[in-house]
Amino acid sequence: MAPAGHDGLRAAPEDRAPAGAGGQGPRRPRGYSGFVRLMKIFLPAAALILIALVVAWPQIQVVEEEVRVRFAALKASAVDQIEMINARYFGTNEENRPYAVTATRALEVSEDGDIVELENPKADMNMEGGAWVMLNGDKGYYSKSGGTLRLKGNVNLFHDKGYEFHTSEALIHVEQGDAEGDKPVQGAGSFGHVTGEGFVLTDKGKRIRVTGKSRLILNQGANEAL
Repeated sequence: MAPAGHDGLRAAPEDRAPAGAGGQGPRRPRGYSGFVRLMKIFLPAAALILIALVVAWPQIQVVEEEVRVRFAALKASAVDQIEMINARYFGTNEENRPYAVTATRALEVSEDGDIVELENPKADMNMEGGAWVMLNGDKGYYSKSGGTLRLKGNVNLFHDKGYEFHTSEALIHVEQGDAEGDKPVQGAGSFGHVTGEGFVLTDKGKRIRVTGKSRLILNQGANEAL
């Protein structure tokens, strides 16, 4: 027979309060619901990306192979040439006087890199006694080993004594300080005006001689200028 009183009584299962309905059931960590919502979005998106990669992978491999073939088909001459913008070459002549060869663009055109093609080249040479000579042209070919510059197209020669000459081609020996040309030339200065079939700049820039059939028109008092 059960003892009287309520101290030893146990509540029947149906009398217990269910968890979450006013009772104290297990609590979920904070942010759990947000994590679930994020996974619901991330997982389907990741699956779509993987599917897209599987579908596109063969095309990616084809493009990569085409790029490799194109690079392999390039000739060595297409990548071995060295190009310089605003190129400058400096040196000293036989008498240890400085000279400079400059150009807006330079491109090595020989296999050994000795010959350089120049755009808008200019040669500045310091001569004996502090004199200077400057020659320029539309295009030029500079030999680094030979120290020569061949100018072509609208070639101009300016001397600090005040005279200038114009021709279509000229060969400059920058290390010797000399120059020459075998194309028609015309010059002018305080002495007057001269035309000829060529010219030679000699004696380290001290003298310029017009060659071939020549014509000279002297200005008054030209003897002092010559």
